[in-house]
Amino acid sequence: MVDAGIIKLATSNPQNLAGALLICKSGPEIRKAVLRPFLLEIEKRLQDVASQKGEDWQVCYIWPKGRWSEDPAQKELPILLRRRSWPVMVGVAIQGERAAQRELGLTEVLIGIGGVTEEEWNKVIGRRWWYGEPRQQFIGPKSRKRLEDLVTNPTNGWWVWWQPLRDTEGYDIFDWTDPETLVRLNEQRSLLCERIVNEMAEFAIQIDRTNPDQD
Repeated sequence: MVDAGIIKLATSNPQNLAGALLICKSGPEIRKAVLRPFLLEIEKRLQDVASQKGEDWQVCYIWPKGRWSEDPAQKELPILLRRRSWPVMVGVAIQGERAAQRELGLTEVLIGIGGVTEEEWNKVIGRRWWYGEPRQQFIGPKSRKRLEDLVTNPTNGWWVWWQPLRDTEGYDIFDWTDPETLVRLNEQRSLLCERIVNEMAEFAIQIDRTNPDQD
């Protein structure tokens, strides 16, 4: 939403206008300076969780398409906590789902339980380019149903369940084009990362109890 007061202030004199235009020009880099440390901390904390759980656990965040923490405006590059033995892309993930135009960033970041079916995978030819060739089997219908039973409103296809990113105090922090959200992510980075990772670790425990690799 355009703020008329900001527009008036920015155009009130040549110095303000020059400063405002310079900030707008640097907008993508400013967002990256906020979001890259945030995503790197998520990666690091999840790696610590995986190490504590044992050698069969892994955190996937480097994909053939790229690494989210290197390009925070890029959608569909998940940070995924999972067992190595689980079916393709099964695990708990955080990822950008929708992006704004003109490098404005992500308008929807979500957290959820991944459980892509073979049918859904094959709908998009470019999946292999994004994520590589599948190294495990795809989740079977019985295993998928057990995951769906964990949640109230399961979804179809790629995700078993997902929700827009919120913190434990109920604040929406899913729109990474929103200035107030970026300020919150920057000022409370460690606290928010800790809460997000704790939530993901709890989801991972619930997934593990369903034995998703046994159909």
